[in-house]
Amino acid sequence: MSHIAEYTTVLTEVDIELFKKAMEIVAETLDGNISDTIDSYDEGYNLTSWRNNDIEMSIRTPNLPQGVGACFEKGKLVFLCDILQIAEKTTSLVGNELFHSLESESRKDFKAIQERITNLYTTLALGKVLAERGYKTDVTSVNGGTVIRAKKAVKG
Repeated sequence: MSHIAEYTTVLTEVDIELFKKAMEIVAETLDGNISDTIDSYDEGYNLTSWRNNDIEMSIRTPNLPQGVGACFEKGKLVFLCDILQIAEKTTSLVGNELFHSLESESRKDFKAIQERITNLYTTLALGKVLAERGYKTDVTSVNGGTVIRAKKAVKG
């Protein structure tokens, strides 16, 4: 009874190199690792595609060892994760209290990872655009968020 949850972002025309950088940074901060596959309780291990779309990259973390994958469907970034896998492997009983608790935790972790990646990608893309327009940028993390400081380069 696996369930691949999908979250389609509003991001289109994604710069793949910046996206990979965002994925790598998020994986590092979550003690995770980068892969290009995800696991599913019903669909099997090391899935490389979903609905005829290649999984470009995935993050496997201690909380989501099955992986959070990213693919592009009709030009839009889509995140994927089997949010029931841990619950099914641990309890094998749909409907018990532990199952629902584990499912809820996986769903929460999945949402948090996709938001972190999307926010960081957006920040990196903004920094790149500002730099291309002649601004000197400094990106720092503050209280769990990201701050970009930009200063117009002085022509000398």
